Amino acid sequence: MLVAGVDLGTTNCRCVLVDDEGRQVATAAVEVPIDYGPPDRAEVDPEAWWEATLAVLRVALARGRCRGGEVGAIGLSGLMHAPVLVDGDGRALAGAQLWLDQRCAPEAAALQRALGDRCPPLDLRTSVSAPKLAWLAAHAPDSLARARRVLLPKDFVRMRLTGDLATDHSDAAGTGLFDPDADSWILDAARAVGVRADQLPPVRRADEPAGVLTAGAAEASGLRAGIPVATGGADTLCTRLGAGRLAVGRLLIYLGTAAWIARVEGPDETSGVAAADLGATTASGAALTWVRALLGPPEAARDYAEMDALAARAPCGCAGVTFLPHLMGERGPQRAPGARATWHGLTLAHGRAHLVRAVMEGVAFQLRRLLESAGLPPVPPGPPGFAVGGICRSGFWSQMLADVTGMSLEVPRQPEAAARGAALLGARAAGLVAPRTLWSNPPERLVAPDVDARAAYEDAYGRFLALEAACAPLATR
Repeated sequence: MLVAGVDLGTTNCRCVLVDDEGRQVATAAVEVPIDYGPPDRAEVDPEAWWEATLAVLRVALARGRCRGGEVGAIGLSGLMHAPVLVDGDGRALAGAQLWLDQRCAPEAAALQRALGDRCPPLDLRTSVSAPKLAWLAAHAPDSLARARRVLLPKDFVRMRLTGDLATDHSDAAGTGLFDPDADSWILDAARAVGVRADQLPPVRRADEPAGVLTAGAAEASGLRAGIPVATGGADTLCTRLGAGRLAVGRLLIYLGTAAWIARVEGPDETSGVAAADLGATTASGAALTWVRALLGPPEAARDYAEMDALAARAPCGCAGVTFLPHLMGERGPQRAPGARATWHGLTLAHGRAHLVRAVMEGVAFQLRRLLESAGLPPVPPGPPGFAVGGICRSGFWSQMLADVTGMSLEVPRQPEAAARGAALLGARAAGLVAPRTLWSNPPERLVAPDVDARAAYEDAYGRFLALEAACAPLATR
């Protein structure tokens, strides 16, 4: 029996088909269109997530030469902090502001002043849902008032698959409106952002069954009706689950549209490992996607392998070109929603290769900055970091990250850990595996830092830090 794991990422929707022992049978991915519109805007039409989910399920079945009847369960993973308003018929009432959308900065500041002292659990960064809901209350009050439920992306897709209107603990905790210790919504905070208590969904475990695939969803996806669908979890939870069992103290590094670093603290029965957050950045893979589109045809590379080859034409340090990757504000080491991206040091001697490589180096330097801000030494001791996410598919960029940070990286055979974790939630919900089962995800390769390359990056990293310090006062908020 196969299980489908669907991961709704910020820029891609991905599906993996695995058997009940965790062996991967097929994968598929499609890009999700994002409306960046004016500065600070990053919004997705929720219908795009539904269409992408159907597409990757059908493509994965075709690539694996599988029949829909062979799939016995579905699990879901989704990006956090992107509230979806749905009416009684399951229609989305507004576009979903993504976590990197910065329009709600004034609302975040106002909420912090009003509620920060009274609601200690409340997290009021621009990236979480609470300020975004306050923005909707101010700018789209009719949509918010009409909403039957406030869901998260994977919940919206699950609603379309099963009719279920709920969320899980990991996504609820990311809204800024939920107290994990009390296991309840913070109603004072909900009222402050314009949300009624009846609009907040029930909260359950990520591996609980949430219903079964409807006949209509089965016909649209190519699967069979009646199979169990797990509640599903946030992408961070599913990534930890899909990474497999990691030793305490190990660094888990996610390298996708954005990047984050966590230290494993121990086992967790739902997510596989409990981990302490050490920092996150806003644009990593998103920066490369942006520069690929910016350069445009006909000279631009057609895919990311060609982007690697183009960047390799420029030397370490990009002959003096430095890039700050703050394309949609910045999450770390300090929250800076007004931070902006910058190329510096350009001359007539520089070309496309320098621009692309500078973007890659800027992301690597930002990752090193996060590690250092977390108190880690220049060359972290202990076992290699365990790196997952789409960037890991680039051998060139993975090597650059190891060289810049001085840290060895182990890359698993299946780096798209979130979709894999989602599949395991589906298998648990369907009873195909035991409730605390973890699938292994063994490393496929070790990326060790090159000592000579690391030395070559030192001057460039110094320029990066100097440019960061010079540009920080220019942030508008």
